[in-house]
Amino acid sequence: MLFTVFPLKGVNQIEFGMTAEIVREKMSGRLATGDIRARSKDHPTDYYQDEGAFFYYDEEGFLDAVEFASGANVILGGVRPLELPVGQAIAAMSKLDPNMIVDDEGAFSRRLSLGIWCPSIDEGDDEPVESFLVGKPGYYDFLDAAAS
Repeated sequence: MLFTVFPLKGVNQIEFGMTAEIVREKMSGRLATGDIRARSKDHPTDYYQDEGAFFYYDEEGFLDAVEFASGANVILGGVRPLELPVGQAIAAMSKLDPNMIVDDEGAFSRRLSLGIWCPSIDEGDDEPVESFLVGKPGYYDFLDAAAS
């Protein structure tokens, strides 16, 4: 399945704020649930194994982020971030948000709630992107709260 990313809104016909039941109606394939990054035991993470897609829900059970593992078919503004080496993926995202923050594990945009994870980024710009995350507006605000 091709996932088209709409920053701050969602992917394909799946929008932030939907319940797991609605997301599951719009998805297909093998579904597994678990506590990977789950904020509440009542609202586990959905993982679609065939698609390499994780759907994360907030404490009230509403979709707040989607993360794609390496190999998932994802497109953002004509760019396929999971098919690029990390240096090129960061450069492409920087065109969307010049204030993107690059750290020792990848990069993220607070303004667009987008993130690239590459734990081996310190080994060079040619390392593969391991995951790509798209979140609801304010998804990365927790970083500000953690710093306080």
